[in-house]
Amino acid sequence: MVNDDVLFKHVLINDGEAYIVESGRFTSPVDGTYSFILPYCVAPNRFAHVEIVNNSKSVRRGSIIAARWTQCANLHLLTWQ
Repeated sequence: MVNDDVLFKHVLINDGEAYIVESGRFTSPVDGTYSFILPYCVAPNRFAHVEIVNNSKSVRRGSIIAARWTQCANLHLLTWQ
């Protein structure tokens, strides 16, 4: 996948239904503090570059280059409006 939205089909908490599972988009219904945690894993001999985007602007980025074993990481973002 290149420049594709990641769709999370199994969402544990979605108070207010602001995350749209079909599109992978989150629209904040009210001003406030929001916390996003994006866990991701990379298979051996692969790489991943991920980012959280707000209004077409990258606000948090992460990368993994996995060598001989699967590697995982979490990308955290705490934001307020």
